[in-house]
Amino acid sequence: MKYLSKIKMKRPLMALMVVAIVCISAVGGVYAWSKLTASITNKINTPTVDVKVEEEFDDGSKIDWYELVEKKVRFKNTGTAPVFLRVSYGEFWKDQDNKILSTLVDGQEVVTKDWTTNWQTDWTDGGDGWYYYNHILNPTNATAYVLNSLTFNQVTLDQNPYLTADYSLKFVSEVVQYSQEDDVNRRAVETNFKTSYVSVSASGAVTWK
Repeated sequence: MKYLSKIKMKRPLMALMVVAIVCISAVGGVYAWSKLTASITNKINTPTVDVKVEEEFDDGSKIDWYELVEKKVRFKNTGTAPVFLRVSYGEFWKDQDNKILSTLVDGQEVVTKDWTTNWQTDWTDGGDGWYYYNHILNPTNATAYVLNSLTFNQVTLDQNPYLTADYSLKFVSEVVQYSQEDDVNRRAVETNFKTSYVSVSASGAVTWK
C-alpha cells in the first residue's frame, strides 16, 4: 500500500512538471513571434558656405565727366557657417569695338574710387591680388561698406575713346569655412587661399601674415 500511495503522489507532480515545460515553451514561442526590428534614420544637415556681393548701384547709369556716381559695396555671409573671407576686384574699359582700354592715362586713374575707412582698417592687402578680411564673418552678418562712390576724371586726348566706352568695376569673393580646430583652419586656409594667418582671437579677429 505504501508503494501504491507513493505512485499516486508522484503522478500529479509529474503532470505539473509537464505543464510547466509546456508553458515555458509556449512563452518562448510567443517571444520569438513577437520580436521586432526597428531602425532610425539620422538626418544631418551639413553647413553651407556662401557669400554674396551686395551693391547699391545703378548699372544702367550714364554720367558726365567729373560726375560722382554712388557705388556702395559690401559682402554678406548668406551661408550657415562662419567663414574666412577674401575679395578681389577688377576694373575694365571697353570701347565700341570691344577693345580693352587702359585704366590709366598719363599715369593717372581714369576713375577715382572713394574707398571707405573700413577698407583700410578691416582688410589686409595680401600682395597677391586679394584683400583678406580681418574678422571671421558669421552667418547673416555683413562687412562694413568698402566703397562709397566713383568719380570719372576727364581725359584730354585728341581722339578720346573713353567718351563712348563702357566702364565696369567688378568684385569677386572667396571663402573658407571656419572651424573650432585651429589645425583644421590652418590647413584649409593654406590649401584654398595659398596663404596663412598668424592668429584668430576669441572674438574672431584674424591677423594675416
